[in-house]
Amino acid sequence: MLSEIYKIPMMCIGNELSKTTVGHEKQWAELINKVRSIYDGKITYSANWGEEFENVKFWKHLDYIGLSEYYPLSDKSNPSDSELYHGAERIMSKVKKIAQKYNKKVVFTEVGFRSSEEPWKTSMESSNGKREINLKNQERCYNALFKAAYKQKWLMGMYWWKWPSYLGYTGVNLGEPYDLYPPNNKPAEYMMQKWFRKY
Repeated sequence: MLSEIYKIPMMCIGNELSKTTVGHEKQWAELINKVRSIYDGKITYSANWGEEFENVKFWKHLDYIGLSEYYPLSDKSNPSDSELYHGAERIMSKVKKIAQKYNKKVVFTEVGFRSSEEPWKTSMESSNGKREINLKNQERCYNALFKAAYKQKWLMGMYWWKWPSYLGYTGVNLGEPYDLYPPNNKPAEYMMQKWFRKY
């Protein structure tokens, strides 16, 4: 109702609710219809990467497919830039198949890489315990994903995790030294600027 009152153009009706989505298409279709009865904007749902994203069956009821995109780029300890790019291409190919199957465009409702030693293996590493900071590796992952995503017609956009609400925050200061996702004030931010200028 708030989204309708304030004319929000697009709304995500759920995020990474994997235990409630796969196998429950009927209930989600009913929920989506109820949302549409009071909200005129576009709607999506944000599925977690992997099993949930690849098995959700109710994409046809939504305007866009939403994905928390954290597929690994590589399982190597020290992949080359080319290997990271090919890993990103494999991700794009996997996501494109779902987009084509449902004839829907995709929004990366979350996507990001930590500024740590091996962020390409999984960007969802635990923040419990110390992680070695490596700003260059975060930048390399950003570049690989942007390069593979560039000019993909089925991709509507990307919401980077995580962009702070106050720009002085980098994730390596202000009392949270192990929250390494934010790209701002790091090389990844300038890589992001470079790619967004191309669009």
